[in-house]
Amino acid sequence: MGIEREQVQHIARLSRLALSDDEITLFKGQLARILDYIGILEELDTSATMPLYHPNAEGLSLRQDIPRENGPAVDLKGLAPEFDEGHFLVPSILETNASEQERA
Repeated sequence: MGIEREQVQHIARLSRLALSDDEITLFKGQLARILDYIGILEELDTSATMPLYHPNAEGLSLRQDIPRENGPAVDLKGLAPEFDEGHFLVPSILETNASEQERA
């Protein structure tokens, strides 16, 4: 299956990519090969294949969610420049007007 240059440019625009002419030519060939391979996969007979719901047949291994008194924040408080009553204190990243600061 072929892919046109304009289609590559459209995909690049949607992806917010600026491509040179050489890159457009390169990606045009690569995308055409990908689409050709998908065409080959579509021809395969998968009627006797059972659907795979999860790649790990045993499912996910999850730990129990047990609350504990000392969470990770308490363990890391010694690494923080400032820590107060269970909270990390960080510098403000938002600028406010003086009138807003007076109201606060």
